[in-house]
Amino acid sequence: MNNENDWILPKIKKLIREKQTKLEILAKFIGISQGEFSKILNGERLNYYKHIPAIADYFNLSFLELVKNDLPNHFNTSTSENSEVFLLNKYITQCNETISSKDATIKTLDDFVKSEREAKENYKRKYENCKEKLKLAEGKNLK
Repeated sequence: MNNENDWILPKIKKLIREKQTKLEILAKFIGISQGEFSKILNGERLNYYKHIPAIADYFNLSFLELVKNDLPNHFNTSTSENSEVFLLNKYITQCNETISSKDATIKTLDDFVKSEREAKENYKRKYENCKEKLKLAEGKNLK
């Protein structure tokens, strides 16, 4: 782990070891697969901040208790209060990015649903047209 975003992972790993926590149970608690959680712990996933509150909750810690005093020195925060503000801002940024991503997905799905409804209406009109033509043709054949 050489990424500056990996600063909290050692503490999470330490808690897992100390509490003899099974990864499968913790992963299920925070709402992801064990494989995905393992990738987070191995530094293969960088967008894990959204899971920090749930991880803290699992270990009966507050968000700030989990992340407090674990900021790397290169962030140059002089007080614990600055660290907490930085961490909360980082978490809020991650949440906003997640919300933006979800909003984009919702818009894409809404657009898809709209186009599918339009296609359904077109097919329905074509079907009704065909039924009318068939009725007309059957009526001519009966005469």
